Amino acid sequence: MSLAAFLDIDEYVTPVIEEIKEEKKKKISPFDFVAAINFTKEDLIGDDPVAESQYIPYIVNKALMTSTDTILYANEMNFRPSIPKAAQFAFLSAVIRKKKRYGDWIKPEKESDDIVAIKQFYEYSTEKAKYAQKTLTNEQIATIKQKLYTGGTEPAQ
Repeated sequence: MSLAAFLDIDEYVTPVIEEIKEEKKKKISPFDFVAAINFTKEDLIGDDPVAESQYIPYIVNKALMTSTDTILYANEMNFRPSIPKAAQFAFLSAVIRKKKRYGDWIKPEKESDDIVAIKQFYEYSTEKAKYAQKTLTNEQIATIKQKLYTGGTEPAQ
């Protein structure tokens, strides 16, 4: 027997629990906001303060920066971070034309084997290792790699 049933308040507790479950389900992803701005044009925020708190301008603007026809509007919102989130969403929804946009996110470069070896040998950060790579000769880098080689499978040449 639950505590609510024991206290005979089950009829009051159940609706509250259902409301809490519904609010947890309403989580809106930043990419849902981007899709609404770009294509569906539905008002996800409206008067809902929970939806407005889920709107993350940085991520939405970064997603809009991947397309050439929306980059200026996203940059305009970056210049004005003090504008309320609902107003930012309304502006972007109104100004950007309805279109499916597929932009690639910028990803960091993969580190070369030379940088990884220099970082491990000298215990440098990536930035310092890139600077050190400019000063080291190919023979010195080959020596570093040879000293770091611990055996196992033969490294690709």
